[in-house]
Amino acid sequence: MSVAQMYLPPGRAGLPRRARLPISARSRQGSSSRGRRTSHRRALLFQEGGGPRAAQIIANNLAAIGIDVRVHCLPGGEMWYRILNPKDPWDLAVDGGAWGADPGAYLNALASRRAHNVSHLHDPRVDALLNAAARRSGLARAFAYARIDHMLVRDVAPWIVFANESAHDFFSARIGCQLYQPLAGIDLGALCVRTRPH
Repeated sequence: MSVAQMYLPPGRAGLPRRARLPISARSRQGSSSRGRRTSHRRALLFQEGGGPRAAQIIANNLAAIGIDVRVHCLPGGEMWYRILNPKDPWDLAVDGGAWGADPGAYLNALASRRAHNVSHLHDPRVDALLNAAARRSGLARAFAYARIDHMLVRDVAPWIVFANESAHDFFSARIGCQLYQPLAGIDLGALCVRTRPH
């Protein structure tokens, strides 16, 4: 894992090398309780994988700075139902995953028309920028999404990003035909054995 600097993962065309806004500032912008007055906050995490461990870390770390968090670990279907429901009174939900190579796969989820807009952002300016970027291709598309990414981090902060996952695959010199698929990782079916060292 590496500390996230923008919404789009590093290495994309048009992205700055460093965050334009410190993580602490982004956290303050994104820490509202969605209009609810309560003495505690509600966090939703997936029950599977590292969700329960992350829940413990979140509760302990936020308690250390005076924020009482009640954590609920839910199965996938219930988690998605809850976070997609704009009337469900949650304050924080942790989600992650690889969404593909295209920057639109990450940022288009913030469009008001999207059924899977978990941030519940409804911003006509963001919608217009996303629509314009989606109509572009090649480097013009990549740079358009990079500009939107910068604006979102600087001005809107609908999500708080905290980490980028990194994966490493090790092969002997005899293994060739390594094909990386953005969503699945190394394509095991494509691997081949070299008859002589490369």
